[in-house]
Amino acid sequence: MALVRKPSNYMQQVEEDLENFFSGKQTIRETTYLIPLDLIEEENSFVVEADLPGFSVEEIDIEATFDQLTINAKRIVEEEGEVESQFIRRERLGQKLTREVHFNKPVNASEAKVSLKNGVLTITIPIANEAQKVKLSIN
Repeated sequence: MALVRKPSNYMQQVEEDLENFFSGKQTIRETTYLIPLDLIEEENSFVVEADLPGFSVEEIDIEATFDQLTINAKRIVEEEGEVESQFIRRERLGQKLTREVHFNKPVNASEAKVSLKNGVLTITIPIANEAQKVKLSIN
């Protein structure tokens, strides 16, 4: 009796992705990626500069506590049928990005300043003794 092995789910996914790529069809799969960023400590504050090209203010969610910052960005892709044109190739799929930053000193999150310019999110958070968790909005 011969032993027949089925390819793992991973191999099946690779085969499907290759077939879709060469046929011009692209599957929509949600994957979470890390946001590239720089963390700078200045004399009285921390500055976080995160790359979020193509994201609007409405697609970005930021929360901060006295020792941590969480950035989430999610872009929704229009489902087929909602777009009048027919795609020949579709590579600009939805994205979900996230990043947590832990500070080595307490910060005052309620006094944070946030801006988004040219795809770069800049968050300046003053160093403080204590602060509470707050939701930040982009100016």
